[in-house]
Amino acid sequence: MNEKKAFYDEKNRRIVHVGTVADDDYWDSHWADGIVLRPDRFVVETTKRYLTGSAKVLDAGCGLANT
Repeated sequence: MNEKKAFYDEKNRRIVHVGTVADDDYWDSHWADGIVLRPDRFVVETTKRYLTGSAKVLDAGCGLANT
């Protein structure tokens, strides 16, 4: 059984997700669910905590940032 976990890595200042192998089957299943365009409260609150109102994000992942 894969237990998914997420934590904040203070040393490298990043959110880390572990517990899932991101192979072809994972991504096929992930994108087959369809796209849900809604803000993720955890991501929004965490991002606001570390970025100012005028900050710009160059890259925050891939795809549609579907967490």
